[in-house]
Amino acid sequence: MFEPYGYFAQMVELPDGAVQLYFRDPSGNLVEIDHPDVTKLDRSLFGDRLVRLVDLQPQSTENLSATLWAPPAPRTGG
Repeated sequence: MFEPYGYFAQMVELPDGAVQLYFRDPSGNLVEIDHPDVTKLDRSLFGDRLVRLVDLQPQSTENLSATLWAPPAPRTGG
């Protein structure tokens, strides 16, 4: 399911606290899964597979402020 090596072989904790994971489905397609909050995950289940992006690649100030998740849209009446 996981790639044997490289970036796609790991679950990556992004600077905003999200987690990004890629795997191959049975047909060979690369599938991306994102989770918004690493603190909700039990790190002991993932061992070496869960790594911080800043440990893999230095991040600029701009990169450190990036996020995968947009804030929720305000609700309007109705």
